[in-house]
Amino acid sequence: MARKHMTPLERLNDPNEILKLFAFMQPASLVGGILGTWIKSSASNESFFEILPQYLLFGWVPIAIILAVVGILLFKRAERKTVKGQRD
Repeated sequence: MARKHMTPLERLNDPNEILKLFAFMQPASLVGGILGTWIKSSASNESFFEILPQYLLFGWVPIAIILAVVGILLFKRAERKTVKGQRD
């Protein structure tokens, strides 16, 4: 089955594409943060397990909340556009 190529505007208006985008961004930001924390701990001679809770609490949790809110807003916008397009 050939994959349908969509323009960026079509992707922004498709709720499934928005959901996939933000479903992959959440774990990617966590993995990137853990790798960054590991690099920071090895460069500063601090224990990784001492730095990790601080990063998770003050770094990843606020970022995850912001990503979730933005994802929900874009998903709702895409749903409205889809419903409006079906009515026309």
